[in-house]
Amino acid sequence: TPRMELTDAFAKAVETSGILVANVKPDQLGSATPCTEFDVKALANHMVGGLLMFDSAARGTSIDMEALTRDFVAAGASDEYDKAASTLGQVLSQDDVLKGKWELPFGSMPGMIAIGIGIIEAVQHGWDLARATGQTVTFDSEIIEIAMRTAKMMPVEQARNPRVFGPELPAPAGASLQDELAAFLGRTV
Repeated sequence: TPRMELTDAFAKAVETSGILVANVKPDQLGSATPCTEFDVKALANHMVGGLLMFDSAARGTSIDMEALTRDFVAAGASDEYDKAASTLGQVLSQDDVLKGKWELPFGSMPGMIAIGIGIIEAVQHGWDLARATGQTVTFDSEIIEIAMRTAKMMPVEQARNPRVFGPELPAPAGASLQDELAAFLGRTV
């Protein structure tokens, strides 16, 4: 089979995480997540904001940082997520979307690199949300491999910044690739 296009991988990771967002129950919003700075509500808000951020970056428009901090959960997390995922999907389907530079809050980078970070975000925060809400998540193994490759290519000083990923932790023997990625990104598995 041909290797999955990065744009397809990102869209599919976003779609898989969207199912998790849709299945969050109102009484779970205050629950802790493996991403220690976020409870479930803050994580869901961060996930929607992330889609908007990558959408702006892919379109070459400036990111409205204030819009990213809105309470999307109050407006209906799943609907807000689906709307953001749909507009992101439209820009990802454009032929030259990865050609230019994407401006992200943490720097300007080639679209090929930026989209890899988007894939990591979608996969890891999906995993975090699943763990926090007792859901099972299975991302396509090729998507996990892309996320792992991208994470391992990131310069340590960039990746191990507390606002990005925590220090690498060990994964238990026999851990799934998804759990290995989570441990690599500083999650306790």
